[in-house]
Amino acid sequence: MSGRWIVAGGVLAFAVTLAIVLGNRLIGDAAAIALGVSVGVIVGVPVGVFAALFVLRSSAAQPFFPPQRTEHLEESHLISRSGPPRQQATPETFAPKPAPRREFMAVGGATLDTDDDTSG
Repeated sequence: MSGRWIVAGGVLAFAVTLAIVLGNRLIGDAAAIALGVSVGVIVGVPVGVFAALFVLRSSAAQPFFPPQRTEHLEESHLISRSGPPRQQATPETFAPKPAPRREFMAVGGATLDTDDDTSG
């Protein structure tokens, strides 16, 4: 037996043993979740690999030609940025603003005076 068959047999024996142990210990819903996760991983990995290979092969089939460099640029092709120049932010820019004055009204229409602190 070659080393490849020994590894494949060990992985298969581990998978069968794990399936038997989990089947005996898990209740119905937990077993269904474990089965769904394992099947999802088993199916998802090869699909992802094949999708990556497909993308790589299809992009390799189309040769990439970089744009030719031209030394002469016309004035109309130059891009200029207009607007005010950037300035460094100052602490005054981020100063906290006072909270707006709020008016409270009690149930029944009486106004509350928020300036008096009678709780203290």
